Amino acid sequence: GRVGGDEFLILLEDVPGPAELAAIAERLVQALRGIDLGGEAGRCVTGSVGAVLCGPGSDYQACFAQADRALYAAKQAGRDCWLLAGELTGVCTASLSAEAGA
Repeated sequence: GRVGGDEFLILLEDVPGPAELAAIAERLVQALRGIDLGGEAGRCVTGSVGAVLCGPGSDYQACFAQADRALYAAKQAGRDCWLLAGELTGVCTASLSAEAGA
């Protein structure tokens, strides 16, 4: 659901571990890149993802705060990427324009 502004929250159950969470985060970032804006030159959709793995009985507010910190770290790292909370490991691209050949 929408948290506010341009931020959304996705809660997932039964994610076995960090590798699976990383794969999900990468798929989300890739899916956003694939959004067609109707041929508008120079306009693209990107997304930053902050993710955290929380176990049963974890405090929601603490998990949300960790994911939020990871999200803002991803935005500061250049956007269009994902980072996992805790170790702040993830994949951030240097520049979309470099990928587009601009």
